[in-house]
Amino acid sequence: MDVCHELHHLLNDQRRHCFPFEENLIPKNGIYFLYEKGEYGHGTDRIVRVGTHTGESQLRSRLKQHFLKENKDWSIFRKNIGRAYLNAKKDPFLEQWEYDLTSRKNREKYLDLVDLKKLQEVEAIVSGYIRDHFSFVVVEVANREIRLRYESRLISTVSLCKACSGSNSWLGLNSPKNKIRESGLWLVNELYKTPFSVEEYEEFKDLVEIMPDISTIKKKFDQSFLAFGIELPCEDLANRHRGEISEQGWHIQYLFGSDDRGEYMDYYSMHRMTNDGHTRLYADGHSESLPAFLDFRRCSEDPVEDTKFEAEFKKANHHVAKLLEAKGFS
Repeated sequence: MDVCHELHHLLNDQRRHCFPFEENLIPKNGIYFLYEKGEYGHGTDRIVRVGTHTGESQLRSRLKQHFLKENKDWSIFRKNIGRAYLNAKKDPFLEQWEYDLTSRKNREKYLDLVDLKKLQEVEAIVSGYIRDHFSFVVVEVANREIRLRYESRLISTVSLCKACSGSNSWLGLNSPKNKIRESGLWLVNELYKTPFSVEEYEEFKDLVEIMPDISTIKKKFDQSFLAFGIELPCEDLANRHRGEISEQGWHIQYLFGSDDRGEYMDYYSMHRMTNDGHTRLYADGHSESLPAFLDFRRCSEDPVEDTKFEAEFKKANHHVAKLLEAKGFS
């Protein structure tokens, strides 16, 4: 078995995130895999960086340090992108870019030597490049020891693979770091060590395959409308696009979102032969009934009580109208 080949195709089948990404879709603990535009291996997008975190529940924070926070001293990945960019331009600011201003001691030593305006300019360029060129896949791994072991094995697996070298136009070829240029990875640590064994890869694969699959949403939706031959469009599911379906007397509107439970799709269904339906389907298979318009109200021969029932009916439907309006459902 070519473990690196299998690994690439396994991960390329998973949900891909790009900037701006939804924080709720990122697990609190795990491993991330970065992909860069124009970089290919094994007949698919190649992994250009593998990373994780040591602190508890810090995966989201780590990704923000790469994509959002313009401080290269908090992200070695950002620093390496900047190194390659400046080196390619033979920009003497590279020397100042190397200064680490994190500690008070270093700030006292180097801050006056740094062109802060230029620093901000390069940070912005680095951010633009990362946000435009990189996407990522995440795999949830709760246990810190296992997470760090997997990270090391994964980096070694990819760095030892001859099919995973950088393209001729890869920015990393301009890096002043030999290990980055030679490995084809935005990394200098854990290279060329012990790769995944077949058994370890199978263990990792099992972990990936138990992650929630958003296709569960389509399966449950399609099952609900099986008798009418109505199906959720695959393209809308894959791209999380809102849409509507008008078939077989049904008018259905849907949108995608996420909360602490994970990804979901809300849909509102109407048909003149039955009551309206308002449903939330989660990627993990859970479903919830949401408020929908009431067609009938309770009645009473007592005028006072009947007035109360009418007010409750109008209040409930007014609430639903506001809820649907907020979702953009007409």
